[in-house]
Amino acid sequence: MLRLRRSVCRSGCAGTTRQCRTWCQIPLLECPRRRQRLAATSHGANTGAVPGTAILSYFSASRRIIYYVLTLSNYRTPSRTLRVSIVLPVYNEAPRLAACLRAIAQQTCRPYEVIVVDNNSTDNTVQIANSFPFVRLLHEPRQGVVHARTTGFDAANGDIIGRIDGDTVLSADWVESVQYLFAETDVDAVTGKMLYRDIAWRELVGRIDLGFRRHFARVLGREVALQGANMALRRTAWQTVRPQLCTRGGIHEDFDLAIHLNRAGLNVRFDESLVAEIGYRQAGCGYGGFMKYVLQSPHTYAVHGLKSRRHMYKVVVFLAVMYPAITLLYRGYSMQDERFALRNFLTPQAARVNPADFVE
Repeated sequence: MLRLRRSVCRSGCAGTTRQCRTWCQIPLLECPRRRQRLAATSHGANTGAVPGTAILSYFSASRRIIYYVLTLSNYRTPSRTLRVSIVLPVYNEAPRLAACLRAIAQQTCRPYEVIVVDNNSTDNTVQIANSFPFVRLLHEPRQGVVHARTTGFDAANGDIIGRIDGDTVLSADWVESVQYLFAETDVDAVTGKMLYRDIAWRELVGRIDLGFRRHFARVLGREVALQGANMALRRTAWQTVRPQLCTRGGIHEDFDLAIHLNRAGLNVRFDESLVAEIGYRQAGCGYGGFMKYVLQSPHTYAVHGLKSRRHMYKVVVFLAVMYPAITLLYRGYSMQDERFALRNFLTPQAARVNPADFVE
């Protein structure tokens, strides 16, 4: 609503702000001359002020009602009719799984189901999963994230299958964002923005990561990769490509899934509205293990004969050069204290098993 900043009517009449309050402050879609003529009519010398004001007030109220009705009619809300299943393949995720499941429990829109697929964990991952009543626990005896993922996706009953890792912490509106994306766009699979929560200078690391993801989304186009820690796809899309998927080790199973979705003519997309925090655990594998993991990205594209793999060597070179700084920021950061200290760097840490290699 417009507000007068002086004591006289804006239309130029002699009325005071109090006299003009009824209509001069109403945002009518009229030209200045029309407003001035109406002002002169309403604020005539001590006569006709009340009838003119009443008529104009009624007219303005009607215009406001129409405006708000049109505004609300254009406001789109996410379709809650789409059922979202969330699948977590896990192997020895006890230190991180509880935070992951708590984030799911705090979603603004409840998922249809949450499926945790244990892949022969030797710690208390299973006990933690069972402590959350909404979790449906499955077991996959064949070792490898590709097998655990397939078991979970096959068991999912939702219209949309969300896939995250055991250390993923979803944003509070993640499920709602998934529903909106798949209801309002023609997307068949989507991957989102990553934030890193277990590394120092995480804002800077996150901006660099987002810059690379935006670049790959632009140069790869339809061949953009999915990221297993933060992705979703239609169940019908999964059923379409499942028979063609690779089950070999040494490649990224989420990249392989995206490649086959693209070959089937389905729409794979990167969308920043899908936000999740993940860990940078690859940095704790040593330089050899880290680079082996990174090189599996272009290798996955290479085994499928895709020339677009050349774009991925940009990030390979960057990470190869920046590894000393990355591992320092990762190993020196304490999530308990939420700060960086050099003494943390000297503390022994268990290396993460490379999910692309640990496959039967």
